[in-house]
Amino acid sequence: MTSTLSRAIAHYPNRFDPGATSELPEHLQKTIRRRDKVLGPGYTLIYKEPVEFVSGHGAHLIDRDGNDYLDAYNNVPCVGHAHPHVAEAVARQMKAVNTNTRYVQESLVEYAERLLATFPEELSKLSIACSGSEANDLAVRV
Repeated sequence: MTSTLSRAIAHYPNRFDPGATSELPEHLQKTIRRRDKVLGPGYTLIYKEPVEFVSGHGAHLIDRDGNDYLDAYNNVPCVGHAHPHVAEAVARQMKAVNTNTRYVQESLVEYAERLLATFPEELSKLSIACSGSEANDLAVRV
């Protein structure tokens, strides 16, 4: 039986056809072959012509050839790519400890308090997720 995900991917109108890999530039072919060896089948390329981004800033992504793309799709357009305050905060936290919410951490409590102070009173608790799938899982459980 074919999974719903497999059917959805198979019918995605602009998906990458792995049979067309040989038509891509050599560097991209090699990277895609390496990618396929280490990532599971759920990590499908969704563009007929795969794009390789090498950097980002603000709401823009830059590909290997220096082309600038407006990013209105990825996971970070609300704060932008390479935001200096976010990068500094992540680096500061990684230098201290890199764990999860199962342990007592004053910095986590302080962050939650600061964030909740910006919300209406009726929103008085946080549920923090690390990814879209984790957030969906949490939403189903709630």
